[in-house]
Amino acid sequence: MEKKEASELWEERLKDTYADVVFDSVKVEGLEEDGTKVKTKLYYTIPDYAQVVGDNMYLPIPFLNKSESNIFKREKRSFPVDYDYPFTEIDKIEIELPGNISVIEAPPNVSQRINGASLISDINNGENTITVTNKFKIDKMTFSPKEYRVLRALYGKVVETDQGQIVLKIKSE
Repeated sequence: MEKKEASELWEERLKDTYADVVFDSVKVEGLEEDGTKVKTKLYYTIPDYAQVVGDNMYLPIPFLNKSESNIFKREKRSFPVDYDYPFTEIDKIEIELPGNISVIEAPPNVSQRINGASLISDINNGENTITVTNKFKIDKMTFSPKEYRVLRALYGKVVETDQGQIVLKIKSE
C-alpha cells in the first residue's frame, strides 16, 4: 500500500462516518519499512460535532472508530473465532480547548484484559487540552468456543466505551 492509498483510505473511512468532515492534512508513516507498524496522523474538523445545550457542550467519543453494536450477537458459539492476524488499533486524539471551555465530566478510564485481547481507554484533561487514547488489541488469531463469552463481553465494553461523551462547560467571557 502506498502512502497516498493509506491517506485516501482514512479519508474515506472518516467520510463514511462523518459526511461533512474537512481534512487539513493526513500524514502516514511506516509504510516504507516492513509495513507491520503504520502510524497515521490526521488533522481534521467536523462541523457541528459537539452539541451545545445552554452553557454545556457535549462531545461524543470516539472520533475515529465508532462501534454501534457488538459484532458478536449470539449468546453462545459452537465454532472458534478466527482472526487473519494479530492487530493493535490505537486512536490518540488531542483536543485544544479555548480558555473559556473546561471539562466538567468525562467517562471513566477503562482497562479490560482477557487471554489474547485487551481494551484500554484513557481520558486525560490538562489545563487547555483533552487527550483521549483508545487501544484495542487482539494478540492471538483463534479464540475457542469456551473463550467466546469473554471475547463477546470485551467487544461489548468496546461498544459501551464508544458511546461515551465528554461534557464541557462554556464560561461566559
